[in-house]
Amino acid sequence: RPQEALVMVGITGTNGKTTTAFMLASIFRALGEKTAVLGTIYNDMDGEKRKSYNTTPESLDLQKLLKEMADKKYDAVVMEVSSHALALKRAEACSFDVSVYTNLTLDHLDFHKTFKNYLAAKTLLFSRHTAGGKAVVNLDDKYGAKIARAARAVKVPVLTYGIDKKADIRAVDIESGLAGLSFSVKYGRKSFSVKLSLPGRHNVYNALAAAG
Repeated sequence: RPQEALVMVGITGTNGKTTTAFMLASIFRALGEKTAVLGTIYNDMDGEKRKSYNTTPESLDLQKLLKEMADKKYDAVVMEVSSHALALKRAEACSFDVSVYTNLTLDHLDFHKTFKNYLAAKTLLFSRHTAGGKAVVNLDDKYGAKIARAARAVKVPVLTYGIDKKADIRAVDIESGLAGLSFSVKYGRKSFSVKLSLPGRHNVYNALAAAG
């Protein structure tokens, strides 16, 4: 069980997984944590780029990578966890300390056949793979509340984020321009300012997910 030596973060959703994963890895690394990213573009082993064949590696490949990380004294791994991987049980041996939900739109129905199946696959990350961990969920997304209920049903604490709805973590005073974004993140009575050299409202959501 190499994952027991690592902080495991799994991110699922149709869009935003890759950006959120790299944002979160940069936060961990800024704190001095040796961190890997497993995802769509490439696998980033603390700065070393390795070819990625699937968004989420096959189960045996995944366990080999986690074993390598544990042996090399990594602190954390941030993984994109695709609906394919959840449906095909590639992450079956994994339990995540934090699971993150970004959003859900029509996609991958060639594989899942129905949207109901697609949503059910995403939900598995929270209902099956986050025992003892916590969930971070986009409350503004149409299906966010349903994901949050599925997590709470198995006693997983949920932290919500959003812009429009009354989430636990919110972005306010958003300004967008050619140079990127600036906004404030509010969490209870606390707040802090964020500047991103990335455009678009979708990247506010990605940053909120990483902050969560």
